[in-house]
Amino acid sequence: MSVAVASEEATSSSAAYGRLLPSCFTKEQAAHAMAVSVSTVREWLKRGVIRPMEFDGTRAVFHRDEVALGFVLHAMQEIFGQTSDLAFDVALTLRPQLRAVVQWDEEPIAKGPIIARVLCGPVRADVVIRPEAFDVLARRMREAVNG
Repeated sequence: MSVAVASEEATSSSAAYGRLLPSCFTKEQAAHAMAVSVSTVREWLKRGVIRPMEFDGTRAVFHRDEVALGFVLHAMQEIFGQTSDLAFDVALTLRPQLRAVVQWDEEPIAKGPIIARVLCGPVRADVVIRPEAFDVLARRMREAVNG
């Protein structure tokens, strides 16, 4: 199986982002923003799927790029299944692409959709992450911090 990632220029909604979004999240805040449980965040942390900026064994602080990755992973698990290795493989392949496409200090936050092309034998599937998904993520990030 191989995974290729591309992005396309497109516009997103005109919601205000950038400096208004927090850049660091606790495990609990990250879980809220990603729409998963704290135990899921711990599991992904142990698997190395999401990487903390700081970790002392019990407390972890995550950068918003990692929260975005977890948000996308959760969405893919909804499609491929909670235990699907494919969701994890695609998410890990997307990490550098998310950093290139998601511009936290600009409007719109995502320059266009992210397309992950999954090839497995004769089967090809495209996973498209629409820019609007980052509008939802930004709202959840604000809720996580502001309560």
